[in-house]
Amino acid sequence: MGFSVLGVCVGGFVLFFLGGIKVGFSQSESFARNYISWDDLKVDDRKLGLNTKEERVNGSRIIVVDKNGGGDSLTVQGAVDMVPEQNTERVKIYILPGIYREKVLVPISKPYISFIGNQKKTSETVITWNNKASDNDGTGCELGTYRTASVAIEADYFCATGITFENTVVAVPGGYGMQAVALRVAGDKAMFYRVQVLGTQDTLLDETGSHYFYHCHIQGNVDFIFGRSRSIYQECVIQSTAENSGAIAAHHRDSPYEDTGFSFVNCKIIGTGYIYLGRAWGNYSRAVYSYCHFDDIITPPRWSDWNYPSMQNVIVYNKCILDKKMYNWPFPISFTMIHMSFYTSLAFLLVRIFRLVEPVAMSRDLYLSSIIPIIALYSFSLWLSNSTFQMLKALMPVIVYSIGVSFEKESFKTDTMVNMNSISIGIVVAAYDNA
Repeated sequence: MGFSVLGVCVGGFVLFFLGGIKVGFSQSESFARNYISWDDLKVDDRKLGLNTKEERVNGSRIIVVDKNGGGDSLTVQGAVDMVPEQNTERVKIYILPGIYREKVLVPISKPYISFIGNQKKTSETVITWNNKASDNDGTGCELGTYRTASVAIEADYFCATGITFENTVVAVPGGYGMQAVALRVAGDKAMFYRVQVLGTQDTLLDETGSHYFYHCHIQGNVDFIFGRSRSIYQECVIQSTAENSGAIAAHHRDSPYEDTGFSFVNCKIIGTGYIYLGRAWGNYSRAVYSYCHFDDIITPPRWSDWNYPSMQNVIVYNKCILDKKMYNWPFPISFTMIHMSFYTSLAFLLVRIFRLVEPVAMSRDLYLSSIIPIIALYSFSLWLSNSTFQMLKALMPVIVYSIGVSFEKESFKTDTMVNMNSISIGIVVAAYDNA
C-alpha cells in the first residue's frame, strides 16, 4: 500500500457517527428492512429447517450449513448461492461448528444476509483460506491484496456473530506480497458482534461503507485494520502478534471532506512487539482511540507519517487512558507543564532581563477581571474537541477585552472591537472548516 501521512487522534470523544443507528444501523423509520436488529443475529433452534410460511412473515428464512451433511448446504458459499438475487428479506445462514476451508463472497446483489454461529463456540466455527497478494491468480497475474480475502462482503446490511474469519498465511516481516486478508467489508451498514478476525498482515480490509464492530477480536501484526470506511470498533480486543515492529490501523483518506475514519472506543490493545497505533495512508488518514487500554507495546511516537512531518495532522486530546507502564512520565499533562515552563521562562527573560516589555502590577481587580476569566475558559476548553478549542481560543481576545470594558478597566473603542472580531471570526471559520 502506498502511504503518505497520518492523523492519529487519541481522545475521549467518538468523532464518527454511523448514519442512523437503530440497535445496529438504520436509515429511516419508514423502511422497515433498512436496519440491523439484535434479532438478525439470533436463530431459534426449534425452527431450523422448517422455513414455514409463518416463519417467513414473522421472522427470517434460515439456511443451515453443516460440513457433515446435516444441513441445507455443505459449504458457506453454497448457502449464499441459495439466497435469491436482489433479496429483500433477512436471510439467516446458521453455520454449525467446523472448519470451512473455502473462499466466500457475498455479492452486492444479495443484501440482508446474516452469518450466525454459536457464540459459545466462535473459535470452533471457522471460515478459512490462505491466499496472499503475491499468489498467481491462474492467468499469470498476481492476486493483489484485495482478492486475497477469505471472506468478502460486498452487500449492504450484512451482519455476523459467532464466526471466526481467518487467513492462515504467516507474513514474513518485510517479505514481498505477504498481504493476506481474512475479511473484506465493502458493503454499507454492516455489523459484527462477537466475531474473530485472524491473520497477520492486512487482516481486516474495512474497505468502504459504515460498519460497527462490537465485542470482536481482531488479530494481526502489520496494518491489520485498513481501508477507507467509516467504522466504530467498540469494546474490541485488538491483538498484535508482531515479533518486532508493526502497526494497527492504516486508514485511507485523501481529502479533508471525506466523512470517514476509524474510531476505537473502550478497546483493549494487547499482544507483542513494538507497534504504531497507526500509519498514514493518504494525506488525511484518521483514527481515533477513545478510553482504550494499551499494553506496553506502543512505540512512543505512536504513529508513522512516513517521514512527511510537514504534512502531519495529529491531534491529541486530554482523555487518553494509557497503561502506566507505557511511559515513564505522565502524558499529555507533562507536555502542558513543558509549555508552561517555557512561556514562564520566556516572559521572565522579556520582562526582567531584557526589559522589552513593561511589567503590569497585579491587583485584585485585574486578577478578577482578566486572569480568572482566562483560567475558567481554558479549564473549560479541556473538555472540548480540538476544533472547538481552537475556535474558543480565537475568541479569547474579544472575551477578555469585553470583560475589561465591563469592569471599566478598558475604554471601549469601536475600531478595536471591530478589528478584534474580524480577526477572531476569520480564525473561527478556518478552524471550523478544518474540523
